[in-house]
Amino acid sequence: MQLSELWRLYEADKRIQEFSTRTLKAHALQHKMLMQELGNLDITEVIRLCSTKLQRFSLGKS
Repeated sequence: MQLSELWRLYEADKRIQEFSTRTLKAHALQHKMLMQELGNLDITEVIRLCSTKLQRFSLGKS
């Protein structure tokens, strides 16, 4: 699943949960910035990238 598809599903879910328009706009902006930084990656690749960074920080190797 690509990041763009994941956003559409996330946004639809949050609308059902009646999140405020402002909250959804803020989340949309964060998603846009993430897409600009990473591109439209597959979610498994994003998880792999994040876990690699987290491992380095937890080991004190920033």
